[in-house]
Amino acid sequence: VFAELMLRVPYLPGDSEIDQLVKIFHARGTPDDDTWPGMSSLPGYVKFSHVPPQDHRALFTAASEQALNLLNKFLCGLKHPYFTT
Repeated sequence: VFAELMLRVPYLPGDSEIDQLVKIFHARGTPDDDTWPGMSSLPGYVKFSHVPPQDHRALFTAASEQALNLLNKFLCGLKHPYFTT
């Protein structure tokens, strides 16, 4: 929601589950077993082509460094202890 407030358009609008994942990977980078341990052993695992993470400053041109930092923290929220305990 924070990203969409800054952009004033939908952020990462996919038209299917796979398209949604592709859009997320193009924005955040493709996860691997280093960034998501055990990912490749999950049921139904599908390997995607490696895509490096995008520099958000290119898309969020009017955002301050503090806003980009907050956005990154929101987008990495699942790493927060709240979701792991």
